Order: sequence, then structure tokens, then C-alpha cells
Amino acid sequence: MPATNRLRKKIKKTLSEKVDLIVTDNLRPKLETENLGPARDKIHDIFMEHVMKQAPGYNKLMEWTQGPDKKQVPIMPTPAAVGNIMQTIAKDEQIEVVGVDIGGATTDVFSVFTEEYVFNRTVSANLGMSYSISNVLASSGLKNIMRWVPFDLDESELRNMIKNKMIRPHHDSFAFAGTGLGTSHRQGSSASGF
Repeated sequence: MPATNRLRKKIKKTLSEKVDLIVTDNLRPKLETENLGPARDKIHDIFMEHVMKQAPGYNKLMEWTQGPDKKQVPIMPTPAAVGNIMQTIAKDEQIEVVGVDIGGATTDVFSVFTEEYVFNRTVSANLGMSYSISNVLASSGLKNIMRWVPFDLDESELRNMIKNKMIRPHHDSFAFAGTGLGTSHRQGSSASGF
């Protein structure tokens, strides 16, 4: 019996009654070989079970994703969908692909390369454009953000806008006071909302 299988049995015997243990194939069966797919699939399943089912509107979405035979069509998280799209483009065009997804809480860098069109995802946790936008401010600095704003804006107003976006991540509109841009600006407020 290979060492991996012996260790797997030992680990199951030791931990299965103490923790919710999920075992999958070895990530690196050989030094020069990565096998990320099985672990990625297990993480996907756990994410769908424990995170997505708690998301507002998830049950309604599940109702909408029934096929013509009334069977449930699986829902795919954004990173998996982006990965599938990028793999398809890479294979169809026979090219290497790099992409960035700036989300609300994280920024993901995706790549597909090599003849096997291996999909890779690197997550920059806590660097997103809503829930963790304050981390972007802290890591970049206000001056570095200000240099990308294409009009005059007071630093304190920009700081307030960023903080408002963090505490109201689902607020749709993005307004710059006095610019005519955006659709949501509270009268008398020094902090514009997004």
C-alpha cells in the first residue's frame, strides 16, 4: 500500500471523530506534478454548502436555476466561472491568458498557461472595492488614489466616500459631490455615498 494511502487511513482514524474531515487527492503527488483539481472541487463544494446557502437571495436563485426537466442546474461561484471561461478562451485560441477580477472583498488574479491549459487563481484577500475598500486605502495611501481621480476633489471627501462604500457595500450609485457624476448625493452631507 502506498505511503499516501497509509497516512490517509491513519489521519481518518485519528481525526474523523474530532473534526469534520474531508480527504481528497494529494496536491503534489510528485515533486514536479501539481494536482489542484480535486482539492479545488472540494473547496467549491464546501463554499456552496456553508457560504452560498447563507447568502441573501440564494434560495430564490436556486428556484431560477432549474432546467427544462425541473432538475437543479448547479450554481458556480464567480472564481470557478471565470476560470472555466479563461480555460475555454485559452484552449480555443491556443493562447496563454491572464485576467484580474476586482471583487467586493478580494482581488483575484487568474492565469491559464502551459500546453495542458492549467487554470491558476491567486487571491489577494482583503483588497476589494466594497467590503474591504478601506484596506485598499490603507495599503495604497490616499495620495496614490487621488492621482487617479480625474477632477478636483477634497481628500477628506474622498476618504468619506471610501468609508461609506465600506459600510454600505451594496449601495448602487457612486456620486462625486459637485461633479454631476453619479445619482446619489445626500444634501447637507459632507460624505457622499456610493
